Amino acid sequence: MGRTYAHDLFLSSMIRKFKSAGTLTDPTAVYDLANAATRP
Repeated sequence: MGRTYAHDLFLSSMIRKFKSAGTLTDPTAVYDLANAATRP
């Protein structure tokens, strides 16, 4: 399994989890997620 494929699987899984938890419909949670993702 290539690195790109594994990365795609990880991201797909993460997005499914966020969708099922309702995270993407909560503006505060989306902001917190974006903030965490862009921290150095």
